[in-house]
Amino acid sequence: MCGIWAVIGEQPTVFHHEQFMRIVGRGPDLTVVEQVQPGVYLGFHRLAIVMPGDTPSEQPIVGCGLAVVCNGEIYNHKTIKVASTLNLKNDGSDCAAIIHSFVNSGYNLREACASLDGVFAFVMADENNIYIGRDPLGVRPLFYGFSGQGTVVLNIE
Repeated sequence: MCGIWAVIGEQPTVFHHEQFMRIVGRGPDLTVVEQVQPGVYLGFHRLAIVMPGDTPSEQPIVGCGLAVVCNGEIYNHKTIKVASTLNLKNDGSDCAAIIHSFVNSGYNLREACASLDGVFAFVMADENNIYIGRDPLGVRPLFYGFSGQGTVVLNIE
């Protein structure tokens, strides 16, 4: 159980931050908001399950021009990472398997998501695109909306 959030299109306002902090109970171990691309802000409330303690597994996970935040558990993350040669920031997280799988699939989002065994919902960004994905059953729900100025706000709770 974590909480993730994204604002795409403008700098987050006080209102955006207030709404993000309303879900801090979903992940009281760490809170991060980071601008990962111009106009793309990713936020993360972490509840340490897979790697609690000293091993860095915070988000966003960054590498290969991509940044991802995820609420989920990727059960086959070790198998996916072993088959990859990527070096990612915060690679200790099971959710780093999302970038490994995406790059190894030739940047095919459908194929990457299909290779992930687990329950998950994520937002990933590169220089030109925003990618969203979730497990096939929607165990981790993904919500989105638009502001009057055209800003996209995503929340995974």
